[in-house]
Amino acid sequence: MEHGMASHFLAFYRDAVQGSLWSSACRSPSSAWQPECLDHSHTLSMAGTPKADHFIALAAKAVSDSVKGDIVECGVWRGGLSFIVAKALELQGVEDRQVVLADSFAGIPPPPKTGRFSAQDQGAHGITLLHDNSAAAVQDAAVRFHLDPKRLQFVVGFFNESLPALVAAQPNLRFAVVRLDGDTYFSTMDA
Repeated sequence: MEHGMASHFLAFYRDAVQGSLWSSACRSPSSAWQPECLDHSHTLSMAGTPKADHFIALAAKAVSDSVKGDIVECGVWRGGLSFIVAKALELQGVEDRQVVLADSFAGIPPPPKTGRFSAQDQGAHGITLLHDNSAAAVQDAAVRFHLDPKRLQFVVGFFNESLPALVAAQPNLRFAVVRLDGDTYFSTMDA
């Protein structure tokens, strides 16, 4: 696929994943989450277009600069940004990298009893929308969006447990790009 056609396809794919194809009100380039734009049956990402494009650009730069390692997103919700990056890598013909999707797939844990956390952290685990995902649903969505399951690695669990277990199981694992979207201070610091 020629570069121009690939970039147009990727933009269309990004918009489909983000649900903006179904609502003209949600086609703004905003980087802010627009809850009124979330059609829960279609939206797989809360990130706006600039964040998606930035993640794609970072992955492409890692490839072009021969930075070794996979791409990881810590905090994927329904997998949308990870899907977009996986499709971008596919369109570039990159076959030697995986996209790692790390998430509890069960919402946000309550804040720790001690340590540093904010007022936002106090109530984040109670946001119903953030519990509206599962590893199985994200895997099903990946199939619907025509992603090769061999290109995706799912890491299920809270970061303080799942990420150390991942590193212990794969000690030679390297990451070229890391996206942290843990929604709270403590989960981001865990990642």
